[in-house]
Amino acid sequence: EISECLVGSEMCIRDSFKGSVTRNFDYYTVSSRFCVKVFESAFRLEEGKALATGISRTDELLSDDFAAACKAEFYQKYPQYKGKKLLLYAPTFRGNAGNAVSAGEDAVKRLEQKLGREWAVLIKMHPRLNSPLTNCDIPVNRLFPVIDILISDYSSLIFEYSLFRKPMVLWTPDLDEYISVRDFYIDFKTEIPCLKVTEESRLYDLSLIHISEPTRHSLISY
Repeated sequence: EISECLVGSEMCIRDSFKGSVTRNFDYYTVSSRFCVKVFESAFRLEEGKALATGISRTDELLSDDFAAACKAEFYQKYPQYKGKKLLLYAPTFRGNAGNAVSAGEDAVKRLEQKLGREWAVLIKMHPRLNSPLTNCDIPVNRLFPVIDILISDYSSLIFEYSLFRKPMVLWTPDLDEYISVRDFYIDFKTEIPCLKVTEESRLYDLSLIHISEPTRHSLISY
């Protein structure tokens, strides 16, 4: 019944549609030449489909008007955070899309208690987790201009956030397991010049040190 209702409408799936979403476009833009082969391999595309033009999304991130709009939106929606330092925890998921799991969020909740009242901890769990821990409904890229420090892990959002030259800590308590099960296209331990923490006992101290020395481990150099 649903398919009959959609026939002839804009929502109707045309006969030309290919089952894999990535096969329905002629070309894709990627951020650099390094990403071309990686992207084409990951999405099983023909050679030449990925173009190293840079990504238009990052143009917006560098705009002063964008930053001002994001700050205005945030404090209008969350006025209780005015005057507080903001930490954003935004990890990716583990496992596969149909059975997504997370790791390490309990440690971040304990970190929030240690930081005290001058701090507010925003949590944006990956959408596939559908987690009740998420406490902010503003898109994560619109939080980048507002926050003081990011704690993430293996998420690709660390590359966009690096454009802001702000402190960032990678909380990776399952790093060795992640490498053995999934692995990376690059050597995560040596080629990502960010502060990485695998032990909860060091998460609090190293986060505070990184706030005071924001350029010590700068991903922008990568």
